[in-house]
Amino acid sequence: MSSYEDSSLSDGVIVVERHYERDLDGRTRAARFLSRALAKAGLAFGLATGLAVFQLLAVVTVDLPLSLFDRIAGPGGMVPSAFLSRGEGLFLLIVLATLLVSRRWGARVVASAVTLSWVMTAVFVLMLIVELAPSLEDSDVPEVRFVSALVGSWIVSQWAAVWTYEVFRGGLWWRAPLFGAAVGYGFQALVYFPSAFAGTPLPWAYWMALQLIIGLMIACLFVLIYGPLRWLIRPGLGLGGR
Repeated sequence: MSSYEDSSLSDGVIVVERHYERDLDGRTRAARFLSRALAKAGLAFGLATGLAVFQLLAVVTVDLPLSLFDRIAGPGGMVPSAFLSRGEGLFLLIVLATLLVSRRWGARVVASAVTLSWVMTAVFVLMLIVELAPSLEDSDVPEVRFVSALVGSWIVSQWAAVWTYEVFRGGLWWRAPLFGAAVGYGFQALVYFPSAFAGTPLPWAYWMALQLIIGLMIACLFVLIYGPLRWLIRPGLGLGGR
């Protein structure tokens, strides 16, 4: 529905006239609604496909240790590489990519894309397991508890990051990316370590503290990268953020 405004100033009073077109019929409304729904579904599917590719890569490298952050802790089992893998390092970056996409398309679309991307990732992993099943040994298959904790924590992390970003966007430009990344990483650590290691003799509480520190460091660094990128990635219509 379009409108035309003709405003005039007389004795300090602004008079506004609006002229509306005839109401649209039901068929036209249904066609427009369907068109918008299909556009949003196509966008979510495209974003989900991109996320699923990197999530699958992260899953297949989750058993390779990442020693990038070992200098911030002591030797032996106290270093982050004792619990942090290359796949999980990639997950840390995926959360940041999710925030950048959320800046452009908004939380509703991106949250739907995250959910769909994990469904697609699960399907790809199952297909891979079926293909490799004849050559797999029992030791090659991770425990259900570990897989559930890992995947569940990163899903929660992405959701928490996206919706936190949505809450803080539109104010000071650095708050949304900083709080979004920090809250997302915080939820991941608080969900993953107790779920995967509680009841075991492993120093999982210490590992969780290290993960929280690493997450906060990355969140702060992300703000420095986000600053210039926000001029390239513009928010969609109706979304806040400069």
